[in-house]
Amino acid sequence: MININSWECGKGKTTKWINKIIIGSDRVLLVVPSIELQHQYAKTFPNIRFINNQNSTSVVKEAYELLNNNNKFVCITSQAFIRMHLDYTIKSRYTLIIDEAFDPIRKFSIDSTKAYNLPDFKFRDKLTITGNLDWVFNELTSNDRLTYTDWSNISVDNSYAGSIMEESKTWRMLTDMNYKTYMRISEYEKLCINAKDKCIVIQMLNECILTDWNIVYIASAKFESTFMYFWIKQTGIKYNISKTLQFTPHDSPITLHAPPKLKWSKTRNLKDPNVLDQYHNYVNSIADSNVLSIRNNNELRTLTNDVNVNHNVHGMNNKSHITNVSLESALNPDSQLYSFYKTFLEMDQNKYDTEIKDAFCAHLFYQVIMRTAIRNNESINVFLLDTDIACVLTSYFFNISVREIEIVTANSNKPGRPKLSKQQIKDNKREYMKQYMRCKRNVSF
Repeated sequence: MININSWECGKGKTTKWINKIIIGSDRVLLVVPSIELQHQYAKTFPNIRFINNQNSTSVVKEAYELLNNNNKFVCITSQAFIRMHLDYTIKSRYTLIIDEAFDPIRKFSIDSTKAYNLPDFKFRDKLTITGNLDWVFNELTSNDRLTYTDWSNISVDNSYAGSIMEESKTWRMLTDMNYKTYMRISEYEKLCINAKDKCIVIQMLNECILTDWNIVYIASAKFESTFMYFWIKQTGIKYNISKTLQFTPHDSPITLHAPPKLKWSKTRNLKDPNVLDQYHNYVNSIADSNVLSIRNNNELRTLTNDVNVNHNVHGMNNKSHITNVSLESALNPDSQLYSFYKTFLEMDQNKYDTEIKDAFCAHLFYQVIMRTAIRNNESINVFLLDTDIACVLTSYFFNISVREIEIVTANSNKPGRPKLSKQQIKDNKREYMKQYMRCKRNVSF
């Protein structure tokens, strides 16, 4: 059973809950999202062994040795935790405390033309479809296209592990037993049959990473809005969020500034850069003091009183004097990730779009907002560009007033998808079936 604290930011998940658990436990592995948060715990628990890349050349190795030697308290980051392979003899002795949810899903690409300088190396000999192929052809009335569901589990033969591991981070990720590997059939064919271009791999954490511990605690504000929550539901692991540990929306006053109808994305920013300029002009006209901002890494345009932070703000508690926050990052899952979320995560079929936007973007934006003066119950301005995300954020706060940002967008002349003829539909279906038969030869049941 996993015990979860979903309290809102600032209510005391650390001071009133986690700290008491640490004090009352014999041995603890504490997992946190950032080094900054490690430093905060160090002030309260100076005897805990804090391991990170600033004080260790091999975080995973050193953490394993400490746990294996029964060190009473060990603290590592979530990135180190998901790389560790611990057996029952170690886990059963420790209480696992996870402070803030982490993402259980990762995506990366493989260069299908790479042979790792090994004789007769072929990806099709190393990657095998082990799941059931579920091909479903659906006629979409809007344009008469045919599609299919084609996600399959992939097993990886790591017999070359010794030589490949030394040179390839990608191969180490593929053979990581902490993850289950999935590919679309089209990507598998690209990698293993045609050997052309790069293909996409998506991995999801194996539930064994949370099993066999003495007891597991997770503390994360509005945990039900994280991908980790949907992943735990999908695994079937038992969990509990008691009534006293549930999230309650904040009642501090917020003025939410957003366009009445705008979808913000990297593509829109590239094709219509004037949108961000108009937005910046609006924010500069309203905010007369520092503005805490978050934006994509490659964006160079800034605000007049800009205080920029990165996308990991956990443990950042020195911005509570700021009363303005600008949420400019364009955070949208690509089509492959979106399809994967809908296929594998335990989400409400009627709320897929909202729940994905919440977990992928709004939950992060909430964390940024909570670095500001709202932690002191002061009124703040929240500026953002995406209308849908603004709507999702209203579930985090009670006392919201809304002001519209007037933004003029460029006219879009993008043509619609041409309607396919009946013959084209048949040809497409025939091609899909050919692809299916080619891949089926590599299927094992």
